Amino acid sequence: MYPQKGSARRLLRTSLVYPRSNSGLKLRNLDRAQPLQPAPRINHLRLRRGRGMVAIRRRRAVKRREFCSHACQAMSLIAVGSVLQGCSGGSSPTSPSGGGGSALPTVSGSVSNRTVSVTVDGASPLATVGGTALVQSSLGSFLVARISQDAFSALTAVCTHEGCTITNVSGQTYICPCHGSEYNTSGSVLKSPATRPLTTYATAFAGTTLTITT
Repeated sequence: MYPQKGSARRLLRTSLVYPRSNSGLKLRNLDRAQPLQPAPRINHLRLRRGRGMVAIRRRRAVKRREFCSHACQAMSLIAVGSVLQGCSGGSSPTSPSGGGGSALPTVSGSVSNRTVSVTVDGASPLATVGGTALVQSSLGSFLVARISQDAFSALTAVCTHEGCTITNVSGQTYICPCHGSEYNTSGSVLKSPATRPLTTYATAFAGTTLTITT
């Protein structure tokens, strides 16, 4: 029995409109399929520029940290120096900031064992009573004053305040050039900032030779 003409037309139209895939599923909306979009292009120049800017920012950050570190170290050193200067009274023993009088005449002394010998002749600043001198030797410096015809006083020339060498005198008063401490010929403190007396040494005088025993 043959199908009718109308049925054949409907069957043919159906097969054309709804073709079947191998899996038996109907393939619809083929005319509505979206075309494939091309992959986005990578701007390599912009990428390189971006990486370069990141590297520059990192280097700047490192330099900024190094600068801050060095600045902090410098400020710490300045602060420590200020504290030390304040503790030391504002100056060092080698940087005079006070005192007065005139410079003591200097005399050389020879050393034998622990004894310093000084020649006192007519040209010596110790030739007359009341004379004073700074005796220099390998054992140190000494403040020497002639207190009578046959008697001398000998003191250490190291100030008890901060260790400056006392080099000035005014009459019978020794004056420290650093901070102005004053001592008499016996070593007693006459003026602060020193508070302790100078060390004294035994002396002997025979003929023209003065000996200082340390």
